[in-house]
Amino acid sequence: MLNDHSSGDRAYQVPILLFTLAVFYLGLTGAWFSSNPLISRIHGDVDVVLPVFWGLAFYGIRQRKRNAVTKQRDILYRRFIENQPVGLCRTTIKDPGGRFVMANSALAKQYGYASVEQLMETRVSDLYRNPEDRDRMLEMLLASGHVAGLSVEGKRRDGTRIFVSMTMWLIRDGDGQPMEMEGTIEDITARKEAELALQRSEAMHRLAQRIAGLGHWEVAPIAGKPIWSDEMYHIYEWKRDAFDGSLDRFLQRVHPDDRDDVVAQITDAREKGAPIDNVHRIVLPDRRVKYIYSMGHVEYGDDGEPIRIVGTSQDVTQQKLAEMQKEESEQRLLQAQKLEAIGTLAGGIAHDFNNILTSIIGFTQRAAHLLPENSPAIKKLDIVLQAGMRARDLVDHILAFSRESKPECKPVQTRIIVKEAIKLLRATIPANIAIKPDIASQCGRVLADPVQIHQVVMNLCTNAYHAIGAIGGQITVSLAPADLGPDDLQTGFDVRPGAYAHLRVADTGRGMDQKTLGKIFDPYFTTKKRGAGTGLGLSVVHGIVKKHGGQISVHSEPGRGTAFDIFLPCIDNHDVTEAVAQTMPIAGGSEHILVVDDENLIAEVLSETLIDLGYRVTAFTSSEAALAFVTDRSDVPDLMITDMTMPGMCGDDLSINILKLLPELPIIICTGFSDNLDEKKAQAIGIRAFLAKPVTERRLTACIRNLLD
Repeated sequence: MLNDHSSGDRAYQVPILLFTLAVFYLGLTGAWFSSNPLISRIHGDVDVVLPVFWGLAFYGIRQRKRNAVTKQRDILYRRFIENQPVGLCRTTIKDPGGRFVMANSALAKQYGYASVEQLMETRVSDLYRNPEDRDRMLEMLLASGHVAGLSVEGKRRDGTRIFVSMTMWLIRDGDGQPMEMEGTIEDITARKEAELALQRSEAMHRLAQRIAGLGHWEVAPIAGKPIWSDEMYHIYEWKRDAFDGSLDRFLQRVHPDDRDDVVAQITDAREKGAPIDNVHRIVLPDRRVKYIYSMGHVEYGDDGEPIRIVGTSQDVTQQKLAEMQKEESEQRLLQAQKLEAIGTLAGGIAHDFNNILTSIIGFTQRAAHLLPENSPAIKKLDIVLQAGMRARDLVDHILAFSRESKPECKPVQTRIIVKEAIKLLRATIPANIAIKPDIASQCGRVLADPVQIHQVVMNLCTNAYHAIGAIGGQITVSLAPADLGPDDLQTGFDVRPGAYAHLRVADTGRGMDQKTLGKIFDPYFTTKKRGAGTGLGLSVVHGIVKKHGGQISVHSEPGRGTAFDIFLPCIDNHDVTEAVAQTMPIAGGSEHILVVDDENLIAEVLSETLIDLGYRVTAFTSSEAALAFVTDRSDVPDLMITDMTMPGMCGDDLSINILKLLPELPIIICTGFSDNLDEKKAQAIGIRAFLAKPVTERRLTACIRNLLD
């Protein structure tokens, strides 16, 4: 472009140069032409005009130089504009949509145009995504004459979004009226999108914190006021104007039992740089309790000095409650495993132990029958017999909470059983301990084993007597109807809402702490001195209540006594009178009885007992020998009594084989303990009676007569 402007200047100067040369020539030849009047006149005019033409010549030369400088300056200015990395432009104001007066390549490139010329053909308003943004910018520009750093969302030629930062100045005309505007337009799309991404990330982070119940906090290490996130105020249920940030105000909401630990961790963090990691409780104004997990660490500067303590707090109430429930479930599982272990142990020893007791009880009864009624030895034998019965009861106690089989249940009136137990207790408990009964006259029947319910009352009252001790006190035994709703049911028991018989045994003894309360139903756990108890009483009670479909709870405080509450499900609400069983006399007979037991002593005592009652007895200690005897059919028995657990062939297999030969033969099977046979299975085989060892003389003979008669 500079070359085009130089050729034009030379063309402009040629006529002037030629004209100047001509005038100069005329001046030199003026004397020769002076004799001619016309020439002389022209010559005079030339003398006047010549200086003017010389001035024009010099002016043309100077203007040429000025134009060259101006063009050079324009080229440099244009080059400067083109080389700018940001968009530069000048646009009109009053034209509809605005038009470009000047723009550089950087601006065209920003908006996706191939050239500046292509951009210049575009209306300015087409570069805005929202036309009202241009109106807003013009309003600001007209008001102040200058707009700096205005962020606007625009659109490229292909329609994609672009973010730009505008800085504009208002240009006015000679009359001071707004004419144009000019300035810079910088592409800030990358920065803006990064900001938007950061905002989205922060929003998602805040949402995640809200969902997770996670709050952020930070505080200067020395007496600094904490900075809390919104979630922190939500967790602690504080309004911003209700919390001044002071430690004292914060500690007011911390549970009193947790304050010392919280203060200690804060102090260690400030003074020693120790991390914060604790779970503490807070108590809200409505007395609700939350569990808060806080963790934090100290941040240090380049000089090694602490800058701040930062951390997070999270509401872990639900997790903590779940952990507590898990611990409770684990404790119940542990309890069940203990009971299972005891049951396995009991099952292993019950058979042999009951066989021994059968021999002891049987021969003791036999010895008593052989002595005169006034013999002093009878009293000694009665003591042996009572000891054997107590040993039998001990095994029954163990099996009561260890066996999977259900108790022998029938509809019973609980108040009658409780009254009978209280009568027995009055004769055994010291006089300095009063028994206060409070038995409702109307209480629904319970489907239960009366012996085991009697045992529950005896065990609880005996436990209360030991808790009171020699200082004396009172035991209160109450029974009343009760209705349990869904909120009254305890976990760990198979209970349902409905009508229950509520048995309560309370004492004024020394009470128990929480640690002891957690173990009272454990087998063999006892607070008594060595030799004063086995620790099976409450375990037995727990097992009996659970197997009767009820629930049991205990309330106790050291120095304030203990109360046990038992709820047994009622089958109806009608009051009935429980029939008192009559004691049947021992009866004998003359029938032929086959006795089979691998224990010689048991076979012997059974045989002697039955022979004394008039029966004819054939005894075997081998099940195979007994089967061979029946197979021979030389002497058909009228009834068979067999043990269950025997080597070679057990009692149930022996019964099956014999019933094939003698289908109508009454069979009584006896067992100390068996996981493989119960009363229902025995009846399914065809066995008429199922007796648990040790079998007393009265019980055995009554069963024999019942089957034979």
